[in-house]
Amino acid sequence: MIVALAILACVLCGCIDYEAETPVSTPTSTPTLTPPPVVTEEEEIVWNFLEDYTDNMTSCGIELSNYLTTLEYEKAQMQISKCRMITTDALTTLNRFKREHPSMKEELAVSELDISGDNFLLNAVYTMTTLNRNPSTDEEYSEYLIKAGQVELLLRNTLYYSYYKPKKEYAHTEYYKRFHESRKEEIEDNIKFIVELHNQINQEINSYYDMEYGWDAKYFFQIDPNDLVIVDITDNLVKGLSDQESIKWRLFEFVRDEVEYKYDPNWKTDWVQPPALTLLYGKGDCDDHAILLASLFMRAGIDGVELCTADTDNDGVYDHMFVGVGEIGWDATCKDCESSAPGDIENWESECFDVNGVIRDPGILKRLKCPEGYVLGEDNLCHPRCGDSYCPAGTMCCNGRCYEPCLAGYILGEDCMCYTKCDGGYCVEGVCCNGKCVSCPSGYVLGKDCMCHPRCGDGYCLEGSICCNGECYEPCPSGCYFTVDCMCYCP
Repeated sequence: MIVALAILACVLCGCIDYEAETPVSTPTSTPTLTPPPVVTEEEEIVWNFLEDYTDNMTSCGIELSNYLTTLEYEKAQMQISKCRMITTDALTTLNRFKREHPSMKEELAVSELDISGDNFLLNAVYTMTTLNRNPSTDEEYSEYLIKAGQVELLLRNTLYYSYYKPKKEYAHTEYYKRFHESRKEEIEDNIKFIVELHNQINQEINSYYDMEYGWDAKYFFQIDPNDLVIVDITDNLVKGLSDQESIKWRLFEFVRDEVEYKYDPNWKTDWVQPPALTLLYGKGDCDDHAILLASLFMRAGIDGVELCTADTDNDGVYDHMFVGVGEIGWDATCKDCESSAPGDIENWESECFDVNGVIRDPGILKRLKCPEGYVLGEDNLCHPRCGDSYCPAGTMCCNGRCYEPCLAGYILGEDCMCYTKCDGGYCVEGVCCNGKCVSCPSGYVLGKDCMCHPRCGDGYCLEGSICCNGECYEPCPSGCYFTVDCMCYCP
C-alpha cells in the first residue's frame, strides 16, 4: 500500500483518541519494486511507471505525515488532495496502458487494483482528520459516527481492492507472483495495520449501539450483504443454483467448512467482526460465523433471515448464536452435524429476531427483551407481570390476579380490598382524618377535630360537657358537683 499506510499511524497518534484493545502497529517496510532479470519492453514500461508512482507517493506521503504529526489538519487535507491527484493520474495512465497493451491486461489489472486501494486509503485519512476532537453534544456524536462509518467503509474497500480481489482473480499469473512476492512482507504488515485500524472504527460504532440499544444490537449492524467481498463470494457460490434450499446449503457448507471455529469466552463483550474480516482471518467464534452466514443468505435473497441467541445448557445465560430461517436453525460452527444444526437445538432456550426488522428499528431489541418481573404484551410492550400473564389496561394486579380499579379517592390494599387514600397510601390501623392516619388508644374515640377523646357510651362528650354513666351532661352550676346518680348536688 506504499507510504499511505505509514501516514495513518500519524493520524492515530495525532488526530483521534481511539480506545483500542490492541495497539496499532505501524508498517515499517517500504516496498521495493525490483524488475525481474529479463523483461519484455511492455513489462519494462509498466515497471518503470510503477517505480515512478512509488517515488511520487513516497514524497507526497512524507510531507503529509509531517502535517499530521504537527496537527495541521487543513494543510494535511490539502496535501491529501495532492496525493490523490497522483493516484488519479496513475489510474488514468493504467487505463491508457490497457488500450495500448492489451496483451498485458491481467498485469495492468493487478496494478490498477493496488492503486485503487491507495486511493481509498487516502480518502480514509481525509475523513479521519475531521475526527480530531471528542463530540460534546448528541448531534455532534451522530455526525462523528457517520464519519467513523465512512472511514470503516473506505478501509473495507482498501482491503478489497488491494488484497482480496487481486489474490482471488490474479494469483495464478506470473506477474502477480513477481509483483506481490517482492512486497510480501509489506503487504502482510499493511493487512495487519488496516485490520487493526478497521477494528478500532468498529469498536467505536459497536460501543454506541451497545450503549443505546443493549449488548446484542451491534451484531445486527455488522451483517452486511452489500460488502464487496460478500457480493463476490455469494454470487460465485450460488451461480447456477435456482432454488432457495440448494442456495442455503451451498452457503452454509462454505462457512462451515472454510471458516475455522475459534472459541471466545468473552463473546458478549468483545468487538464484533464484520463478515469480510472473518473471511480474511479464516476463523471466528459463533457470532462471527452467524454474522457471515446471515450476510451471505441476505445477499443471495433468502427470505426471513433471523439472528438467534441461545441458552444451550438452560442455565439462564445466552451462550451461543446461530442463524434462523423459518423454523430451521443454521449453525455453521457445528462441523460434524448431519443436518444444519445440532440435534438438541430444539431443547435450547432461544430468541430470534428478524434482521431487517431490527436494522429498521433497533429499539425492537429493547421491547422484545423485557426485564425480570415484566412480560411482553400483544402491543409489543413490556408490562408488569401478574400471575402467568399481565393485566389489561385499566385493571390492577393483586396477589397474581387482575381486579377492576377502585373508585376515585380509594386505593387497592394488600388484601385486594379498596381503602380510602390517606397520607400517600391507606390506613392499615385507625382511620384517615384530614389526610393523616390517626389511631386512638383503648378507651378513647376519634373526634371530628381529629383528636382522641375519652369514650362516653358510643361516642365522646364535647368540650365543656361531662360523661356520666355513658351519657353526656351539661356541667353543674358554680359551687355544685355531680353525684354518682348523675345529679347536681349543691351544698
